[in-house]
Amino acid sequence: IGTGLGFFVRAVSASSLIFDPTMMLENSNTQFFKAPEKKNSGISDRIWIEVAAAGGQKHQTLIGFTPNATKDFDNGYDALFLDNNYGVKLYSILDEKKFIIQSPGRFDKEHEIQFGVQTQIKDKGYSLKIARMEGEIGTAQII
Repeated sequence: IGTGLGFFVRAVSASSLIFDPTMMLENSNTQFFKAPEKKNSGISDRIWIEVAAAGGQKHQTLIGFTPNATKDFDNGYDALFLDNNYGVKLYSILDEKKFIIQSPGRFDKEHEIQFGVQTQIKDKGYSLKIARMEGEIGTAQII
């Protein structure tokens, strides 16, 4: 994590999260955004869905299909939505919980995923689109 950047941690059990100076890397803070490494995450098909307000605010959620996950919550594959009540937010819904990343197992064109939008913006309109697709899902009829 570069200098001045932050992150959130949602622990699965009560414990301490400790950072110490041995974890710091010297002279490796030359970019704010790092290019993603090419690696196999086990998720072969991904869809980023985006909501945009007419004023320009945008937010995306990810649906990642993998045989390593199930249609239920899978720690390490699914990520809960962190609500900050700012701007416009898009999330998927599973068992009445909001997710920013959902991995419902292998791709199945019959599987339905619910989405929700949260906004504090008094805007005149919103759009919803598929922002990006990776894998074989790009050739599937999904809507």
